[in-house]
Amino acid sequence: MAHNPSCGDLPHAPRWNLVQGSRMDSLENCHEFYSLSFPPAERLYQKNRNHFNLLDDHVQSGVNFFSTTQEIVREEAFNSEKKGLIWRVNDAEEKLSQEKQLNADRQKDWMTACERSNLELKATRDEVVKVKAERTKESQEYDHLSAAYKEKESKVLVAQKNNEEARARIAELEKMVAEQQAQNKTLDLLAKTWVMTIADRFVRSDELAKYMFDLGGAAYDSGRKDGYAEGKAAVLAKEKDDKFELYKVDCAGNYTAKRQEYKFIEFGILKAIKKLTRRGIAVETTMKVLEDNDAETGGAGSSHQP
Repeated sequence: MAHNPSCGDLPHAPRWNLVQGSRMDSLENCHEFYSLSFPPAERLYQKNRNHFNLLDDHVQSGVNFFSTTQEIVREEAFNSEKKGLIWRVNDAEEKLSQEKQLNADRQKDWMTACERSNLELKATRDEVVKVKAERTKESQEYDHLSAAYKEKESKVLVAQKNNEEARARIAELEKMVAEQQAQNKTLDLLAKTWVMTIADRFVRSDELAKYMFDLGGAAYDSGRKDGYAEGKAAVLAKEKDDKFELYKVDCAGNYTAKRQEYKFIEFGILKAIKKLTRRGIAVETTMKVLEDNDAETGGAGSSHQP
């Protein structure tokens, strides 16, 4: 469509009655489209032109219109598709936002669950540590009680052993006390009633009689030798000394030895008394021994006078 440059300064105020969906098969719509699509000066210019030019312009306008309508259709389809895509994008964005919110809520719930699980795990770990500590403490208390029980058991065993030893010692001491009592009874009886009997036994004992006989014989020999020496010197001055039977005998030494031997005489009665008192034999046994000794010695013993 040709354009008049001289009409470029005229005002243009189109008033459209056409709306979306209007079709160009109506003559009124075509007049309105052509009348309102161009400025008044352009319309006047086109009106004054010859009909051939108008026909060419009309053909060109139809072609342009068809091209424009196709472009509009394509643009409308594109806009529709674009709008659909925008709707899809908006829907996808909304869904994405919802998913993000859902994920955020899920993450929040997950964090809450994790925090709750961590708290529960921490409480469980604390409980485990507490139980382990209590178990360790109970184990230590058990070891302490076990050691105390073993120590007490050992003390009980030692006490039982000491008790048994003490009982044995007590029995031994009781036996010793009984023996000592019997011995004391024997000694008391000896001290009270048998002193004179024992002294009489000493006086009439065979040992003392033999000793006195030997002592008398030694004294006799010593006196005899001295008397013979004096008689020899006074009366028999001419007689030889070797004819006397005691010439080579040490009569004085024998007499002295016999006097010393008295300190070491072992009396049978003393041996019997020591043996009985040492063993703690009863008084009746001692009396029986004395009676047996009397029977062996003939009752009163022997003097064995020289």
